Amino acid sequence: GNIKIDGLDIRDFKTNKYRELYGIVAQDNILFNDTIENNIKFANENITKDEIINCLKLANAYNFVNELPNGIY
Repeated sequence: GNIKIDGLDIRDFKTNKYRELYGIVAQDNILFNDTIENNIKFANENITKDEIINCLKLANAYNFVNELPNGIY
């Protein structure tokens, strides 16, 4: 058998490019005992501060996080 996405066999994809298309959302939330910034940077250490803020806004968490004692950073 084979697996196809939009009619293309996944064996024809470059592995890194294929993996960039997908993400995992776990049922249990896990946060490290660290800043919100570093928890987000765990997925991408090169992310900018503007991108971190955008991520928080997309997750509807920006206002909540800003009200935490230490905020984002």
